[in-house]
Amino acid sequence: MILDPFHEYTQTPEGPLSSALIVTPSDTDDCPVIGRALNISREIGDTLAADTSLAFMVRASLMNGETVTLSLTCGVLHEIRVKKLHATGTAAGLTFTTLW
Repeated sequence: MILDPFHEYTQTPEGPLSSALIVTPSDTDDCPVIGRALNISREIGDTLAADTSLAFMVRASLMNGETVTLSLTCGVLHEIRVKKLHATGTAAGLTFTTLW
């Protein structure tokens, strides 16, 4: 059994992230969850790499409806609330994880 001393507390916006979901870029579909942060990794061979020296262009619609193109670094938790992760304008070959 795993001990969770915080199970009786409610989650707050400032609290630690406790859930994650891989998001596939799409020009038509919104993300299934608007998380608190976005992480990017890149597949190298059979493994996912989080090389923080690499930045990639990512086109996203944010929670407020604004669409932006950002240069985001792999292996960093980017505190952005992404509503839609666009396939067009987003670098290929990346894995995106939204966390909340």
